[in-house]
Amino acid sequence: MHLRPGIRLADAGLVEAVAPPGWGAPGLGTPVRLRRDDGARFVVTVLGRDLLPDGMHVSRFLMALNGLRSMAHPNLVPLELVDRDAEWVFAGGPVGGAEPLGTGPGVPVVELAHGLARGLSALHHRGVVHGWLHPGAVFVERSGVRIAQYGLCEHVARDRLVARAAADPSMVAAPECLDASESPTPAADSYGFGVVLARAAAPEGSLARAVARAREGKLPGTGDGAG
Repeated sequence: MHLRPGIRLADAGLVEAVAPPGWGAPGLGTPVRLRRDDGARFVVTVLGRDLLPDGMHVSRFLMALNGLRSMAHPNLVPLELVDRDAEWVFAGGPVGGAEPLGTGPGVPVVELAHGLARGLSALHHRGVVHGWLHPGAVFVERSGVRIAQYGLCEHVARDRLVARAAADPSMVAAPECLDASESPTPAADSYGFGVVLARAAAPEGSLARAVARAREGKLPGTGDGAG
């Protein structure tokens, strides 16, 4: 499914905003902001049937989503099952007027780092790992930074997710994210944290190049050699 502003996602709503090309997580899909018919705005991840667990595991997947609904923090997008039809599942939560990182007004890298750190800390305190943090999973609004998609990669069909991601040349992720036999750890989120900051500091060009420059201490706007 090609996601772009103006298209309708089944009965879920109308897409209003999508992260820039190349900012999403290969395999899992890019979250979008949509407007429902009642006017409410949600951040939604579209999961194709191929990522859903088979048979009885589908009920476990839905139960896991329900459990994640209890996560409440100003730096996290609330998560819930928005809609389900024969081919797609829309997992997301209410978010007001937040814009995908890279599409709306810019946010200082330091402010972005603080918001990400607070959100990840809240997740890890509850024993939840994002596992697939990337620039497209971050939304910005006046009240601050919010993280979406947390916990999903643990509950989808991980072997298919990893196969999708590994086949995408634009993939940048912690090594354990590309091993279907490994469960993501907080260390993977630390890697994702750095990837998001590198992309925000260098929004042009490839993500891989932005990450490489960050490793060299050469983030644009901070001066070469800055840590």
